[in-house]
Amino acid sequence: MAAARGGGPGGEERDRRAHGAALAALGFAGRAAAILGPSETPAAPMPTAIDPAGIHVHLSTREARLDETDRGGLARRIGTGDYSYAFAMRGFIEGLARIGVPHTILPDPAGIADIRDRSPAACNIHLAFYPPEQLRLLKGAFNIACAAWEFDRLRLPAETLDPHAFADQATMLALPDMIWAPSAHGAGAIAASVATPVRTVPSPVSATLRAGGGLPTAERIAAIAARLAAISWQPLAIFPRLQGEMNHTADLHRHALADILAHAGTATPTIFVTVLNVHDYRKQIRPMLQGFAEFSRSRPDALLLVKSSTPARGVQPINSFLLAEQIFDVGELSRPLVSDRVWITDDVLTRTEMDDLYDVAGFYVCTSHAEGQNLPLLEAMGRGVVPVSVDHTAMADYVRPDNAVPIRSHRRPFDKRLSRRYGMFGLETHFVDPADVRAALAAAMALPPGDYAARAAAANATVRDLYGEAALLRALREAIELARRRDADG
Repeated sequence: MAAARGGGPGGEERDRRAHGAALAALGFAGRAAAILGPSETPAAPMPTAIDPAGIHVHLSTREARLDETDRGGLARRIGTGDYSYAFAMRGFIEGLARIGVPHTILPDPAGIADIRDRSPAACNIHLAFYPPEQLRLLKGAFNIACAAWEFDRLRLPAETLDPHAFADQATMLALPDMIWAPSAHGAGAIAASVATPVRTVPSPVSATLRAGGGLPTAERIAAIAARLAAISWQPLAIFPRLQGEMNHTADLHRHALADILAHAGTATPTIFVTVLNVHDYRKQIRPMLQGFAEFSRSRPDALLLVKSSTPARGVQPINSFLLAEQIFDVGELSRPLVSDRVWITDDVLTRTEMDDLYDVAGFYVCTSHAEGQNLPLLEAMGRGVVPVSVDHTAMADYVRPDNAVPIRSHRRPFDKRLSRRYGMFGLETHFVDPADVRAALAAAMALPPGDYAARAAAANATVRDLYGEAALLRALREAIELARRRDADG
């Protein structure tokens, strides 16, 4: 333990006693006795609440903390590999701040010899936000891997072709003291392969119900569109054999949201929104685009806004990225997908602009094969946006008929495209057909105002109840207890 924290005569002795008392208060009797001596060590039961003075949470991820007010910084990171772990860490940082638990972000936990030499806390907890293959531990801390997983099992050793020593997922996830997975489905898939304790502990999500509670009014839509004037949208324009010409035409038809609404043909369109990384095959956006384009022919008052992300924005037109990453499949003839009712942007939005994007929408659409938590959907629900969504994997925890319009899905074997991307074989996942999307869209737009308002309030309440501070407090208490037992066992 670093010895210079006291400051002045008797300072070191005061520090020694305070640190020993904090250890004892948290139940770390062995470590307290080593500092105070058996005669000075008080007997104290494990507290039912967390004493912020007794613990310190250290958080780390491969990327630095996100500054969601910095558009330039976001542009360099949004869409890069595993960038969503930084967003998950953001939720824990905000949750820890709300419950008053001291915390620090560590840029390089593996480079610290022993955190107890730097931290005066009785209990140091490390929340590590990494994919399993890149996990980093903090020596001297109780290490918790915050690992998201979406499929039914981890990758098998036979499927791990990388010769790197850290490549096997189950081997890496056996290293931490505990694993927090953000969904019950992911926790079950991980627990089947490791002996490490696994718990369902999702990233906390803010639940701030937007004003009104019902579908956005024409006045509210116009006000938000004015605030989003800097964001450029272009129409869905995919035509495989003429894609170069389609890209040029789509670029000529770039508009701000206010211009799109002015030519929508209706004073108050019903706006649907979705958020995705264009390179993420799990998103399964093709049936969404096909289903919406077909649906909007009979309901031109419906608009879909697609907020996409890619680290190569500006290098290639976004419609070309959609074609290559989400539409094209070997052995199939890709059909044209053109619609002036589907608008796409790959611009970078700040946190305030993302909240505005959610608030302008009546519904959030999700057709994913599988998800680990799906933070954009939860963020939208927290603001009272009603999901039109599949209800499997992570979404099974929070998408229900009383707070959403579920989209029917079907379990089928991985196709070649998914097997090639994720290197896994013999698995099933969830598929959606365009007809299922059309049916759900029609059901959503047929909701009476009172029914919509009830589902919007239920969506907000679901996020508040399941993704608030209470779940984080329970998880931290258990982690402290396990750390205490580990200390007692030597």
